Amino acid sequence: MPLRLRYNRAIAARMRLLMALIFLLSLLAFGYQYSHGLDLPSSSKNDLQQNSLQLQYAQILKEKRSTTEKKLAPYNAIVGIASSNVPAYSNGNDSYISYQESYLDGVYMGIKWQCVEYARRWTYIRKSSVFKSIEGANDMWSQLTYVERVADKKQFPLKNHPNGSPNPPINESYLIYPIQKDMPYGHVAVIVDVLPNAIRIAEENFYFHYWSHNYAREIPVVFRDGRYFIDDKYSIYGWMEIDDNKQLQPLDKTKKCRPSITKSIQITSEPHQSVNKYNLKSCNAEPTTVFEQVETERQENVNTIAIYLTQLTIDEKDVIQHSQRDELINFPMDRYIDHGINSIVKRKFISSVENEQKMMRLKAKLEYDNELNITGILNLSSMNLIDNDLSLITQRLFHSEKKTCTGLILRNNILSSDGVKILVDNLLMRRIKLKCLCLSNNADVDDIGIEYLVRLLQENHSLTILSLPYTNITDRGVQLLANVLSGIDTDLSCSPLEKLDISFNKSITDESTDALMQIIEQNQTLKILGLQYCNLSDKARLQLRLASIKKKKRKFRLLLA
Repeated sequence: MPLRLRYNRAIAARMRLLMALIFLLSLLAFGYQYSHGLDLPSSSKNDLQQNSLQLQYAQILKEKRSTTEKKLAPYNAIVGIASSNVPAYSNGNDSYISYQESYLDGVYMGIKWQCVEYARRWTYIRKSSVFKSIEGANDMWSQLTYVERVADKKQFPLKNHPNGSPNPPINESYLIYPIQKDMPYGHVAVIVDVLPNAIRIAEENFYFHYWSHNYAREIPVVFRDGRYFIDDKYSIYGWMEIDDNKQLQPLDKTKKCRPSITKSIQITSEPHQSVNKYNLKSCNAEPTTVFEQVETERQENVNTIAIYLTQLTIDEKDVIQHSQRDELINFPMDRYIDHGINSIVKRKFISSVENEQKMMRLKAKLEYDNELNITGILNLSSMNLIDNDLSLITQRLFHSEKKTCTGLILRNNILSSDGVKILVDNLLMRRIKLKCLCLSNNADVDDIGIEYLVRLLQENHSLTILSLPYTNITDRGVQLLANVLSGIDTDLSCSPLEKLDISFNKSITDESTDALMQIIEQNQTLKILGLQYCNLSDKARLQLRLASIKKKKRKFRLLLA
């Protein structure tokens, strides 16, 4: 081959290599610029703002990559610190509920380590304020109207900005998520930084890895058609601004006042009414420990409730049996902290005024409920519902063909097994395809109520989630559930139940071990079985754990504590 021809070919090869190298370097530079959020040309910024799908896809890829690479934190571990001094703790996993209450300086923060607990604790530390108790994070959007400064009880309003507001997101606001898939109670986070095209948030019980920075996540913000959209992969109600005109300051540890840990009940002259208010104790008071205050106030409340019972006027038909009275006095006091006197007194002595107010709220919720229209789930938690109310609920809710209800949450009401019968009869009569039913914290739903639920499982083949913590189920009720849930495969002999939670039922003992083993070994549809804080021995727990390990179904979780 001539020397000149070989020389020209060598030059051409080098030129091709140089061009490939330049192209590679340009790609790397663009990728670095995109991933690290550096300033782009204005035309590129506009393109990014107009194309929210690209931003969302990039965010999901980034989050998936970061969550797989980062180390998961065990329960109770600090995962990060936001706003200079507000730690966030790991909840272990998104299905675990500790039911352990969190306090700071004697002020109730919430259940460890749920998202609402973090939002309230952040508010207390950074704003010296708190907000009232709510059932779930999604309820903050519709039920919270103010935060209250602890020292003087002055209230500061909250302003709701729906996602898609003409106003940009505001730092130190609450970010509220509705009930949706993977968020059965919604979610709340705190906006701790606002960037030109994104926000940074702090939160608990969302991801469970250690933070890389002083925030949990960064979410894109898109400006489109004159409105600002927080472009998360989950639906968002919007953000709630604390309108304090910069009056609220971070907690001053040297001047703080410490409220009592529990509410004191004052008996009025009228037998059916009580007034709740907090007693503020100054930091200059006697140097008693928090534990001493808890014990003292616990005993005071027990005595007060006993006195309250003796002063109530009741009908002959409404005599409170001694067993019920003992149950009230011996009931754990942490249940009174949020809800006051519980279902035994409430069922007997709800005043006519309270009943009228309840019915007005109930009818309004049944007529128009945004959450129901969006998710198909009707949340009637903590509404003092009694058995007879369920007839109205089923008639109004399932009468209109325009409304599609697939989930019903009746947690923390005053329902009994008679109410369960009313509900089941109406669901079967109207052929309602309910997928989710929650009856937790209804202490008079017992084994008779389980009999009615078993009938629902046998005749209605749509229910996939059944939640019954803090009811009155015994070993007999567990056996009834085992009989209907065993041997389920692909036939339609029973609903293909996927999640069953019977946690916090102290009457479930070792006698239920065989029935629970039967469910674990023979049921083929169940994915989660919740048995936390039942009255099971270590031996029984070990047997159940071994059975769950041997289970060949690849996605099954046994929740024990």
